[in-house]
Amino acid sequence: MAARAKPSEAAGSASATADLQKLFADLKQREAEPRAEAGQALQRYVSRMGRKLVNEELVEFVRLLNNELCALLVGKSKYENLGGIEAIRWLLSVDNSAVNSEINLNMFGRYLLNVLPPFATDMDVIIEATNAIGLLASRGMGPLTQKFVALHADKALEWLEHTSVRSETKRHAAALILSKLVTAQPATFYSYVPRVFKHIFIVIHDPKISVREAGAETLRSCLMIWRERSLYPGLYHSIEKGFNDSREENVHGSLLAAAEFIEHTGAYISETNYFESVCDAVLECKDNRSALVRRAALILVNRLASVRPAAFVSYQLRTGSLYADIILNHVLKLTQGKERAAAFVCLGNLATAITGSMEPYMDRIMSEAQSTLKKIKSSSDEAFAAVCHCTGALCEALGPRMKRPVGPILDALFETGLSLPLGDCLRLVAKHVPEYQRRVQRCILDLVSMILIERPYSHPGAPAADVKKLAAEVVSKDKKASALTLVKKQRDTPSAILEQAIAATTLALRTLRRFEFEGHPLVQFVQEAIIPLLSCESDAIRQEAVITCTCLCIPPKSSYHCDPATIANVLAQLLSLAIADGKVAVRRAAIESLTPGHDLSLSKVSVLQKLFICLYDPSFEMRMETVTAVGRLVEKNPAYVIPALRRLLRFLLASLDFKDHKKSEQESLQILGRLIAAAPRVAKPYVNIIMQSLRPKISHSSFQISFAAFNALANLAEVAGPDMKPYNETLFPILLETLKDQLSVSRREIGLRCLAALVQGTGDVVQPYSRFPGLLDTLFTIVCEGRTAAIRMEGSRILGTLGALDPYKEKLLSAPAPTAAADVRAAAPANSSLE
Repeated sequence: MAARAKPSEAAGSASATADLQKLFADLKQREAEPRAEAGQALQRYVSRMGRKLVNEELVEFVRLLNNELCALLVGKSKYENLGGIEAIRWLLSVDNSAVNSEINLNMFGRYLLNVLPPFATDMDVIIEATNAIGLLASRGMGPLTQKFVALHADKALEWLEHTSVRSETKRHAAALILSKLVTAQPATFYSYVPRVFKHIFIVIHDPKISVREAGAETLRSCLMIWRERSLYPGLYHSIEKGFNDSREENVHGSLLAAAEFIEHTGAYISETNYFESVCDAVLECKDNRSALVRRAALILVNRLASVRPAAFVSYQLRTGSLYADIILNHVLKLTQGKERAAAFVCLGNLATAITGSMEPYMDRIMSEAQSTLKKIKSSSDEAFAAVCHCTGALCEALGPRMKRPVGPILDALFETGLSLPLGDCLRLVAKHVPEYQRRVQRCILDLVSMILIERPYSHPGAPAADVKKLAAEVVSKDKKASALTLVKKQRDTPSAILEQAIAATTLALRTLRRFEFEGHPLVQFVQEAIIPLLSCESDAIRQEAVITCTCLCIPPKSSYHCDPATIANVLAQLLSLAIADGKVAVRRAAIESLTPGHDLSLSKVSVLQKLFICLYDPSFEMRMETVTAVGRLVEKNPAYVIPALRRLLRFLLASLDFKDHKKSEQESLQILGRLIAAAPRVAKPYVNIIMQSLRPKISHSSFQISFAAFNALANLAEVAGPDMKPYNETLFPILLETLKDQLSVSRREIGLRCLAALVQGTGDVVQPYSRFPGLLDTLFTIVCEGRTAAIRMEGSRILGTLGALDPYKEKLLSAPAPTAAADVRAAAPANSSLE
């Protein structure tokens, strides 16, 4: 029999080799997106084979997989290396302990040494390799985690310690590796932090900017976990040494390091004079000839003010001048030059940090902002976003005190046209300066209305206005297209203008739903301006229009002098168009954007009819979301909703009988689980019928079907409560076998969830230990040796729920059962004595 099996095994191995070779060949593509798609395909294939193969076949498959992976990572082509790294990233999500065993993951880490210096010099490959090392470290490898961290940390520190090696690539790679390791395994890496502090300034003072920034990131990660102050003086001495050097890389690196040191050393800064020393260093660097140094100095100013605002404001120099005054006057001066964008950002951040202390400067800042806006030609200018950030931050910090300074700048802001920075700025102005709330709301509505329907917003019931006059006040000069034109003439519109129009329309719709328009009834505007966009040929616009419609029909946005029946009619009209859309994303957006705030309107019969159609949508995701939305309406309109959900329940149970369509079975089980959770009132009377359908699916050979059945069972146990007690004797042995499954983490997690739901719902505590002797040992094993923290916590929770067991009974349960031979031997002396 064994000889006959060999040809089939060889054929299976050859087939797996061919499949893997094809999948790994696809990973060699030059573009990132096709590589990601190939990696996802590999992940699906490996997951499927991991569930299909067992024992020696699975071991052989993993060996073939590792060989193909190693071949990519030792390849000479950059794209081969990137493909191998992409494969590792996707293989980490495979739920199979043979593929993702501790030994195999450690092997992946060793493979990655081939795409690090000195073997690799391309920074794209090195950056992706260090990211993969971080993912492997965060995944954890049990006892091998410490060896994995030691392997890569020692290698990285070796590159830093040998200062004679003038390879910036090695220094850059070392900084990236150390940063990933300390973030992923802080406890394991802790002992390496002193060595990092000793050598990290070789990286921080590197001539290349990207290397210096990587070094600063590594320093930040180490300072976040290190709290022993004995090493802080040495760190600051290295920072100060860079400040005293005239070379740009040393000064810039020290500024980056000082920003991290100030932020992450806590109260230590307050107890020493380091804060004042850094403030003095900033004064020396503010007029440096290097623009890079000057910008880093501005960033450090913000950090100083946010960490110790009171000390920043009160610090007095030897000349008697206040430090904050000198800095603010300097930054205001910068707003007139080429660095105006960075200066306005700095002023906004300072306003957030020192709040009321900015009041003496608010008039000057707003004056400079207004002057800057006159020089700006487009809202896409970097300086415009900086001015908006500064204006919004000042309003948030000073509140109503900004009424006078901010007034003149509002007209200049409106003239630039609608943009994302403008929307964020005006939202803060309207919130913190109430005097301008109505004006800002009206101007935003005008801007949005001009984009969507080519005329200003008009309040319902207001007399007709001079459209041309209003348009001249609010329309941006560089406006090229509107949504109305886009809907009507999309086929004849040049692609460049079409892209601008789509972007403008999308922005207008997002602004409309994110802004607070209290006191403005927008339902009529929705019908007039947004509902027509549901017929637009652009998928992006239709999707945004659907989300905006539903958002604006939620109280209190829609409740101001608006009849609820009108809102229900709008939702019915919206759903009529949305559910007929050819794109799943648009249909799904219509259902996902329905929140509990819509429930009162959704419970109307005219709207429910549309929702019930979605329960049988071709898209599985659409059906799932619709079940959730309709389930919420059971209490709102039970006479109409419950019969529809009962019909769906019968349909789902009937579809489980189609055993030839595994995908249909899986989807039906998933929707059944969602229905049970969303509408307990519908499912509870049918516990026995549901259990008859679920019991054979729990033990199904297909992992996906079994997993979906377990999930539905867990939901049913939470809903049914004591009604599930008759099934405990049948379900507990199945769950016990599931908890012992070492190949699938997700299977054990869902098994634990089912067990917890059954115990809590039925109140069956303590007694299961005696009825199922292996239960206690299995739970102890999970708590002590579970692969993930979530599994260990869930195991502990179930132990607490089941209750404490008498120590004597626990000893009896843990003792091995006596054998038949032992029973005979024990009985023999008694029989002889009777003779």
